Amino acid sequence: PLEVRTDEYPPLAKFAADFGILELNADPMLPVTLRNVEPEIAGMMVEVEGGAGNFDPLPARRFDLPLSGAMQGSIFKVPSGKPEQVFSWIEKVAGRRREDRDKSVFASTPGLRTKPFRVPKLHGDRAFEVVGIPLKEPGFYVVEIESEILGASLLGSPRPMFVPTTVLVTNLSVHFKMGAESSLVWVTTLDRAAPVKQAALEVCDCEGKSLWKGTTDGQGV
Repeated sequence: PLEVRTDEYPPLAKFAADFGILELNADPMLPVTLRNVEPEIAGMMVEVEGGAGNFDPLPARRFDLPLSGAMQGSIFKVPSGKPEQVFSWIEKVAGRRREDRDKSVFASTPGLRTKPFRVPKLHGDRAFEVVGIPLKEPGFYVVEIESEILGASLLGSPRPMFVPTTVLVTNLSVHFKMGAESSLVWVTTLDRAAPVKQAALEVCDCEGKSLWKGTTDGQGV
C-alpha cells in the first residue's frame, strides 16, 4: 500500500575509454554518452601547427535548466611531427585523479587559440543518447568536455566538471612481431588491409625516447 517514487537518473557525460582509434575512411565520429546534461554541446577547437579538424557550427537552441550554460569543450590536435607529445597527453589523461575532475586537462597549456563548434543532443537534455563528435582529419586528438550540470551533481557544488579522452584518427594499422634476435614491423591500411610503402616509422621506449627511425618498403615492411 506504500507509494513509491523513483528519482531520475543522475547526469552523465562519458567517453568509452581514455584512448581509442577511429578509422579515417569510415566517417570518423568520436562517441560520447550523454544523459540529463545541457541539451547542446558547445565546444572549442584548438588550432595548432599541422592543421586541425573541420567543425561546422550549428545554430544554438533555447533551453531552460537550473544551470543553463552550454556544455563547453576543447579539442587539441597534436602535430604529426611531435610524437613525444602523444605519450605525454595519453599519460596526462589516463593519470587523472578523481579530485582533479574540476580542472581542465589543458590548464597547464595556456595560450592555445580556440574556435567554437556545436554538437546538439537531438532528443533534448534529459534523453540518454550517444552523440558523435566529428573528427574528419587524420591525427592524434585530445578531446575534453565541460559541464556545469555534471559538476553540480557529482562534485557537490555548482562548478564545472571536465571529462577528457584521447583518440587517434588514422587509416594505418601497425603490426609488430618481437623476436629474440630481431623483430619485424609492417604497416597496412585499415580499409583494404593493403601494404603501405614509404610509411614513416619510429621505435620508442616506454618513456618516449627514440630508438630507431625508418620507412617501409614496397611490401609495407
